[in-house]
Amino acid sequence: IVVITSVVAVSNRKMTDQKVVRLEKQNEIKDQYINNFINNANLLKDRFASFRSDVNKIFSLTTLQNFGEEIKYPEVEIQKDNTRNSVDDVIYTKPKEIDELYRLRKEIEIYKIQMQKFASFVENSKEVIRYIPSIWPLRDGGGHITSTFGYRRDPFMNTAKFHSGIDIAHWPGTPVIATADGVVSFAGWSGGYGKVVKITHKYGFTTVYGHLMSIFVSEGQFVRKGQIIGAVGMSGRATGYHLHYEVRIGTDFVDPIPYLSIKLF
Repeated sequence: IVVITSVVAVSNRKMTDQKVVRLEKQNEIKDQYINNFINNANLLKDRFASFRSDVNKIFSLTTLQNFGEEIKYPEVEIQKDNTRNSVDDVIYTKPKEIDELYRLRKEIEIYKIQMQKFASFVENSKEVIRYIPSIWPLRDGGGHITSTFGYRRDPFMNTAKFHSGIDIAHWPGTPVIATADGVVSFAGWSGGYGKVVKITHKYGFTTVYGHLMSIFVSEGQFVRKGQIIGAVGMSGRATGYHLHYEVRIGTDFVDPIPYLSIKLF
C-alpha cells in the first residue's frame, strides 16, 4: 500500500508539474499576444494622429476651416499592465483598448465621409473656378499697371474721364491670355479699343482685352483659361504699348484688380 501511495503521489506531482509548465507556456503566449495587441494599437493611434493632422492642414488651406468641427477626437492612450491578473482580464474580458480602437474606427469612418464631401467640394470648385477671371492676363506674369480703374485724367482730352479697366504696360508682342474659360464674343477692331478681344464667361462675367497688336482667336471660338488670344500692342487710341483689360459683370464695369488676386486655394 505504501508503495502504491508513493507511486500515485509521484504521478500526481508529475502531472501537476506538467500542468504548471503548460499554464506557464499559455501565459507566455498570452503575454506575447497582449504585447503585439498593444504595439499594433499604439501604431494605429500614431498613424491616425498623423492622418488627422494632415487632414486638418488641408482644411486650413481652404475656406473650410470649420469643415471638421463636429468630429470629436478621442485621446487614446494604450498602456500595458504586466500583472498576471491583467493578462487574464485581457484574454477573457473585453479590455478598454478594444473600446478605444472601436472609437478610432468610428472616427475614421466619419473622416471618410467628410473627405468624400471635401473631394466633391473641390471638384465642384474647380468647375466654377475655370469660369472666373482670376489670373494675370499676360502669359509671362510681367508688366506693370500704369492706369487703374475709375476716374482719371484722360491723356488725350486732359479732362476727368471714367476708365473702365486697367492698363498694363509691357513689351510689344507679349502674349495675352484668357483669364477664364469662355467663348469669344468679339474679335476685331472697335474704335478707341483698337484691335480687341471680348470673351463671354459663365456666371455673367465678360473680359475685354484692348489695344492688341495681333489677335489669335475668332468669334464663336471656345477658349481655355490661360490660352493665348493675342499680343500686346498700341492699336486704337493709345499712347504706348500696353494691354487695356476689363472685367464686367452683366453690363456693369468692375475693378479687375480684386479678381487678379483671388485666393482660390
